[in-house]
Amino acid sequence: MRYPLIALMFAFLVPTPAFSASELADKCRELGQSNQFQEAVQLVNKYETSFPNDQDAIYCRATAKYALGDKKGALIDLKKAYSYDPTYLTVLKDIIRVYGELGDKVGMCESWSILKTRNMLASRDDRYDLNTEYGSRLNRTCAR
Repeated sequence: MRYPLIALMFAFLVPTPAFSASELADKCRELGQSNQFQEAVQLVNKYETSFPNDQDAIYCRATAKYALGDKKGALIDLKKAYSYDPTYLTVLKDIIRVYGELGDKVGMCESWSILKTRNMLASRDDRYDLNTEYGSRLNRTCAR
């Protein structure tokens, strides 16, 4: 008799989303575009257990955390989003940028090396032009 009551109580504690995973990411982006970054973070936090592997929502939360000045929190989410799809080069570029802003040369250079390798393996349409001033600066910094 006690166990059904506990199950019923637990059902009220876990938020049940009224939308899909893709809608979660869309709602997060909408909040971010309205500069409601704290609300975007809270939205993804609330439903992360319902959509634990939603790369787009985690990436959206990372950008919201970054906008709020939480670079370490953003980096954690960026690395989590990247772990779900290592071919998502946009996330990897953001990881490099945040590592650099945090002064973590090792993390930045390791990620830069991965990006260069993954970029060569990407289809022509998905490749980034790494021969930019930023890319040249990273090559010089990471060669030391």
